[in-house]
Formats: sequence, structure tokens, C-alpha cells
Amino acid sequence: ENADEILKVLGVPWAVRVAIRSSPQENSIELDGTLWAETTKNSVVSNIQMVYLDRSEQENVNPMDKSTSTMVSFVDPTSGAVVSESDFPKQQLRQVLTRTVENEGAVYHVENRMTLVASGKVLVANSYFDRILT
Repeated sequence: ENADEILKVLGVPWAVRVAIRSSPQENSIELDGTLWAETTKNSVVSNIQMVYLDRSEQENVNPMDKSTSTMVSFVDPTSGAVVSESDFPKQQLRQVLTRTVENEGAVYHVENRMTLVASGKVLVANSYFDRILT
């Protein structure tokens, strides 16, 4: 899919992209009211993304070039998906992350849809994670 190309347009260096591709990834999610805390771990990075599901605007800093992006997140009332819409002004990108839990809670699915604003080109990457009971 386009996961590598999405990382590239976000400014992630080639060596880091290779390491990410070759490393198993683990995600964990905690929900506290309207706060969705998602921890992503692999051999390259461990990151906690705090997502406020009340449509409040959040500002994030790109760890590669320190540019800022804005994000608004919410629960889609029809599908129940957690949706995050982000704008990256410096890179001229628009991103929509759609997170769903599928197969009766057995699978976590993340669709990453990145639009290159200048050209209108859309990159889509889907990631699937099996639920591990602890």
C-alpha cells in the first residue's frame, strides 16, 4: 500500500521508514470520557497520541521538521469510528485517520487517507492489528 509514501511526504527519512516497515508494531488504546489515548510501539519509536473526541482543535508538532499541524477528532455518529482530520500547512497535506474496531472486537483497523493538496493526489494506507487479550 501507500504507508511508506505517506511517511515520506511527512518528512520521515528513508532509513527510519525501512526500520518501521521491518518492525512489528503494537498499539494499545485507553478511553477516558472524551480522551482517546493511543500508544504505538515498535523497534523505532514509542509514541502516545492523545486524541480529544469533542472536536476541539489540537496542535501537534512534527518530530522530523518541527512544523505544526492541527487536528480535530470525533466519533462518527453513524459508524462509531474514531475520526481524526488533520491539516499540515507547511507540507500542504490533509489527513483523515479513521479508526474502527472490527470482527466483534478482534481487529483494530486504521485507515490513513492523505491528500496532497497541491496535486489532489490521495494516498490510502490500511493497517490491521489483532487484539491480544492480557
